[in-house]
Amino acid sequence: MCEWCMKHGAGGKWYMNARNYTNELAKELDAEEYLSEQWRNFEQVFIRKISGFSSIGLGYKLQMP
Repeated sequence: MCEWCMKHGAGGKWYMNARNYTNELAKELDAEEYLSEQWRNFEQVFIRKISGFSSIGLGYKLQMP
C-alpha cells in the first residue's frame, strides 16, 4: 500500500475518506491557487506538487517573451 493511502485513508482507500474532498483541506493545501496557476500556464509547463516542487508563483518565470 502506498504512503498516500496510509496517511490519508487510514490504511484503506483514501478516495473513500470524505475529508479528502472538504473545502477546509483545499484551503489548508492552498489548492485553489495551485490549480489557478496550473490553468494559467497550461500550455507552457506541466509541474506537479511532488517532493516539494510547486507551480505557485512560477507564472512570471513562464511568460512568453
